[in-house]
Amino acid sequence: MKELGPTLCSPDTTFSSTSRSSLVLKVFSPLARIALFLLLSLPLSRAQTAEKLELEINTEFDEQLPLIAPDGRTLFFSRKRYPMNIGAENKEDIWVSYLDDEGRWGRALNMGFPLNDPQDNFVVSVNPAGNTLYLGNQYRQGDADGISISRRSGRSWSAPKAMPIADFQNDNEQPSYCVGPNERILIMAVERPEGLGGLDLYVSSRLPGDYWGPPRQLGTVVNTPGNESSPFLAADGRTLYFASDGHQGYGKLDMFVSRRLDDSWTSWSTPENLGPAVNTVNNDYNYTIPAAGDFAYFASEDETGQSDLYRLPLPSETRPGPVLLVSGRMIDGETQQPVPGKLKVEPLRPNVPERQLEAGNNGSFQFIVPYGQSVSLFPSTPPGYFPVSDPVEFSAQPVEEEDGNLTEYDLSGSGVQSMAATHPEIAGLLQQLESLDQELTDLGRAEQ
Repeated sequence: MKELGPTLCSPDTTFSSTSRSSLVLKVFSPLARIALFLLLSLPLSRAQTAEKLELEINTEFDEQLPLIAPDGRTLFFSRKRYPMNIGAENKEDIWVSYLDDEGRWGRALNMGFPLNDPQDNFVVSVNPAGNTLYLGNQYRQGDADGISISRRSGRSWSAPKAMPIADFQNDNEQPSYCVGPNERILIMAVERPEGLGGLDLYVSSRLPGDYWGPPRQLGTVVNTPGNESSPFLAADGRTLYFASDGHQGYGKLDMFVSRRLDDSWTSWSTPENLGPAVNTVNNDYNYTIPAAGDFAYFASEDETGQSDLYRLPLPSETRPGPVLLVSGRMIDGETQQPVPGKLKVEPLRPNVPERQLEAGNNGSFQFIVPYGQSVSLFPSTPPGYFPVSDPVEFSAQPVEEEDGNLTEYDLSGSGVQSMAATHPEIAGLLQQLESLDQELTDLGRAEQ
C-alpha cells in the first residue's frame, strides 16, 4: 500500500496453545499496510476537469456502476452491450481492473462465472479486506431486486447467496444499493408507496445471518419528490454521496454530498452539490471513493447517452472524514504459518455494535476505524489455542511516526502475571496452564 499519512505503531498479541505453540496476532504499521489517512488537499478550481480513465477501462460501449475498493487499488465496474459479456446484449457484466505500481489501471478482466450470469450483474460494495462482495440482484431468482453476497476463498468466489430484506418493496426499474464499511448498514434507492416520489433513499440494519431489517426512509432533508439514487457511504460511515434530480443542480442527475448528524440515520446535513467539475448537463452518478478520500470515481453520460468512467481529485470541503485502515495477519508463533480464524472488533463507546471479522486461509484481515474512535480487537480461540493477553486496542488519532514496521509487547513472565492481577480471565487461563503442567509432570513420573 502506498504510504498515505502519519503512522500508528502497533502491538503483537500472543496466544499460547496447550502444545506450547503460540498464535501471534500481527497488526502492521504503514510500511506493512496500516495508514491513517489524513491527506492535505488543495482547493479545486472551476477550470479543473474530471479525468477520463484509460482505454483499458473505457471502451466504445457503456461502462458504469464503478466501485473502488477501500485500498484504492481495485476497481470493479459493469459493462453493457459488450461483445465479451456472458449475459445478453442488453445486460451488464462485472469487470475488474487493478492499479499497477506506476499508478495506471491495468487491462480490465471479466470476473466470469459465478459472479456473472445471464442477468444484470454489478458490484454494490466490497468489504475492507477485499474478500467479500455485495452484488446487485438476487442470483438464481431471475432478475429479482435486492442484493446477494459472495465470499472469496483463494482465487475463487463463492456462488452468490441472496440476502433477504424484510418488508422489501420496489416499484422502480433502477434500484441501487450500498453496504456500509462496517457491513452492518444497507442504504438503498427504491421506490415505495410511502415515498416522496420516484426513487428515495432508505436504510436497513443487518440482522443475524445474511438478512436485513425493514427499510427506513432517510428523511426529507435528503429525499425529494424527484429521484435520489446511487448512494455511496464513505469509509467514515457518516459521509453520504448520492445522485439526485430533485435538488437544485446543473443538469439531469447531479451528485450531492450530505453528512449524518447522529446515529438515528434520519438526521442529515443539507445536501451540497458537488459542482461543475463533477456535474454536467447530462446524468452524473455512481460516486465511489477509496478510504484515502483522495479521488472520486464516477460514471458520466455524454450527449449520446453513452456512459464512461472518470476520476477527479476531491476538494477538501467534499471529502469524507479520515479513517484508519488496519491490516494484519494471525500466524502461529512457533511455525510462523498463517492461522485462519475469526476476530471481533468491539467499539469502546456505548450503543455501537461490534463487528465480526474473518482471517482467511492466509491469516490476513483488514478493517476500518473512523477517525476519533477507539476499538478493541479480540481474536477467537482456534482449536488448540487459548489467549493469555489483553485485546489489541486501536485509537484513530494522529500520532508521531515511529521507526520500524512492528512494535512488540512483552506478554510473558511478569507482564502476564501483572495483567492476571486485574484480568480474571487471564488469571483463569494461567491456572489452566499450571494445571496442565502438573498433569504432564505427573504423567511423566508415572511412565518412569
